[in-house]
Amino acid sequence: MTLTRLAPFGASAWNLAWWRHAAPAAAELRVVVVRDDAGIVGIAPLYARRDGGVTRYGVLGDTVCSPVVPLVRNVCTGDSSGNR
Repeated sequence: MTLTRLAPFGASAWNLAWWRHAAPAAAELRVVVVRDDAGIVGIAPLYARRDGGVTRYGVLGDTVCSPVVPLVRNVCTGDSSGNR
């Protein structure tokens, strides 16, 4: 799962650094994993924070970069490189 060359903001090292240094105050780390019968289809690194009694979710890095690319398996080829 090598996205770093094409989409550095999807790299786990970049997400971890963002989480440690730029995460919103009182945010909690969340990871969403989507599966089908063949296995994992996608992984999205998220954070959750309470705002006026409502839980709001955001993608790691959303405050400083665009686009953030969740890791998604190409359902036609099974490729998880981020290429389509």
